[in-house]
Amino acid sequence: MKQRLKYVIPALALAALVTGCASEDELTYGPQTAVTFTSAVTTRVAGTSWSPGDAIGVYMLPAGSALTDDNTGAAGGNVRYVTTAGDGRFEADGEPLRFPTEGEVDFVAYYPWSATTTGAACRVDLTDQSNPGRIDLLYADNLRSQQAADGAGRLQFDHRLARLTLTLTSSDGSDLSHVTARLGGVPAGAWFDLGTGRFSPDAADDTIAMRMTGGSSRRTARALLVPTGTLDDATLTLDAGGGRTISVALPDGIAPAPGADHTLTVDVKNVAPAPSTDPADYPQWTETPSLTPELLADAHLRYVTHYIPERPTVRNYSLLYNTDLKMALWVAYPLCNYYTRRNTDRTNRWDFDPELTHDEQADMSSGLGGGYDRGHQIPSADRLVTTGANEQTFYYTNMTAQLGRRMNQTIWSNLEAAVRGWSSNIDTLYVVTGAMPTTADDATVDYTNDCTGRPVAVPKVYYKALAYVNRRTGEARTIAFRLPHRNYESSERFMDFATSVSELERETGFTFFPQIDARYKATFDPALWP
Repeated sequence: MKQRLKYVIPALALAALVTGCASEDELTYGPQTAVTFTSAVTTRVAGTSWSPGDAIGVYMLPAGSALTDDNTGAAGGNVRYVTTAGDGRFEADGEPLRFPTEGEVDFVAYYPWSATTTGAACRVDLTDQSNPGRIDLLYADNLRSQQAADGAGRLQFDHRLARLTLTLTSSDGSDLSHVTARLGGVPAGAWFDLGTGRFSPDAADDTIAMRMTGGSSRRTARALLVPTGTLDDATLTLDAGGGRTISVALPDGIAPAPGADHTLTVDVKNVAPAPSTDPADYPQWTETPSLTPELLADAHLRYVTHYIPERPTVRNYSLLYNTDLKMALWVAYPLCNYYTRRNTDRTNRWDFDPELTHDEQADMSSGLGGGYDRGHQIPSADRLVTTGANEQTFYYTNMTAQLGRRMNQTIWSNLEAAVRGWSSNIDTLYVVTGAMPTTADDATVDYTNDCTGRPVAVPKVYYKALAYVNRRTGEARTIAFRLPHRNYESSERFMDFATSVSELERETGFTFFPQIDARYKATFDPALWP
């Protein structure tokens, strides 16, 4: 589900198709017009549009009647409407609502649809903040006195939850990469009355674990909140590692309001050192980013190394794959003339990665929804040394949903070709290619579908981190590229998106090239990468 930090949802337009028969008090029914909804653009508390499979609940009542527990949609209650393609066109998942042939109706709608809605109230549960777009409550009750002859109408949604955003920085240079935040003394749940648009919150004695993003020097904590009262009695606690906690005083008078984003900057000092980032129980080389024990133990992450089938002692590439998002967070590999020498052609042998189950991967056998390319993270052209090495680049774990003609096939392809050129003039170039499903400003995830209709994350940013080490002197030179996932103009050049490896580390939270001294990662010189 796409997400962005704006609070206006333009519209769901009402359209019609003719079918069927039914009857309701105060309304006259003959042949009826089935109701569908469409939306060109939708914003959310942290999002930009609908995603495949998003569902809203819609109530239809005789015009002027109230939606109550005893009148839960007199002409149709809590009907599930789905945007199958994520394009904003909503159709009923089953029997649709139908306009009467005479009489007018009102509509009330909300997101996300829930089968557990009771009477005229839906349950809001903010306990799990890992995917804000899935719990972001949207509400529309503006569409009144409608009839089939009116044609298109608009459902105007607004946000009914608030958000607290903390920006964590450290004036003493503490490593913030492992700091987490929790907010206590707030309700983590409520009932929302769809007739009145009001909340009945639970008791304010819950604790919410805030969603954390960012890296070692700047970190962001966010939480969606039930808009009720003030946060004067709430407690904010940072877990700083080593059993140390830091209590943060919230300013008086913060009153969470529907659709509002309450922001606060916090200076964090004397943070305990981060847990070991170099456990010895996984294969690692110069190009391999550090993996913490916590990452290795994460149930959604798989660390995999592929070796060249014809030469089983030679590494091909390693990756860190997220089975929930169905994408690799990074793919790391060495690059030199040995790997690119043309002993084979591009195989196009798209296939599942044998190191993971089919259920853990996206099925991209016939492409991806939304017109996205199956974008390689390690390019096919980087592995022409053997047929087996090239076939491994076509594993679905190496693919992401990437815009095609104006990114994957142009500026990104040009960057890939440049990287191969740079590697041809040196001993070995170490490469990490990665994709960010979220950013510091957009903490939720966009999705498209695989061949079976399952959601696949669409990255918001692509990046490459490069390092060359002079084996004689031990000196290194590095550079990184950070390209937002968008369509690019022909005049744009990848070097315009160059940055330091250290800056990329701060944004992603990963430590790249851990064997290389940090001073070599802090700066970059474009002149050294002609």
